[in-house]
Amino acid sequence: MNKVTMEGYIERLGRGFSGWKKEYAEVKNDEFRYYEDKGKKIKGIISLSDTKLETVTTDPMGITIELPNKQTIHLRCKDITNKIDWVNALSIGNQDSEYESSQKKELFDSEDFKRVRSELADLFKLRILTNSSKLDAFVTQVWTLQGLLEGTLSDFSEDLEKIVSPDESLKENAEKIKTYTAELKVKIKSNI
Repeated sequence: MNKVTMEGYIERLGRGFSGWKKEYAEVKNDEFRYYEDKGKKIKGIISLSDTKLETVTTDPMGITIELPNKQTIHLRCKDITNKIDWVNALSIGNQDSEYESSQKKELFDSEDFKRVRSELADLFKLRILTNSSKLDAFVTQVWTLQGLLEGTLSDFSEDLEKIVSPDESLKENAEKIKTYTAELKVKIKSNI
């Protein structure tokens, strides 16, 4: 199946941090492909299998793709709506990510997600129109909290595997989880 789930212009940080380059790109099956321009020769193909996709807390329009060899691809979108579209497409393209593709598609197609996406897009447009520093701080806080949440959930799932023991009773495991979540709440509050 040769399906393009997203295509359009996006900025990619050049090798050696040589600067941002506006390129035409597409997510096709489980690959991110980028070109000098639409209809031009392909410049690169990145397999999305076994990659880690993250939003950038310091850049509200930034996305990173961490490759299995630990190399990181830095992308920047033109606005929040465009970023949400690219994150959605890259996530669905990554069949080996922590959530199944069908679950992501179901989430991104939900009415709640569409409403939140629309509200965030409206907030971003308002920020551009008003150039409000309070709104800048709010958007930065939202992305920072998202990064903290993603990191905390990742830590929690890894730690949970270490904490829970199949040799212990359900009650003993529940007590361990209860203690761990109390410690996690303190950790989260101290980071906010």
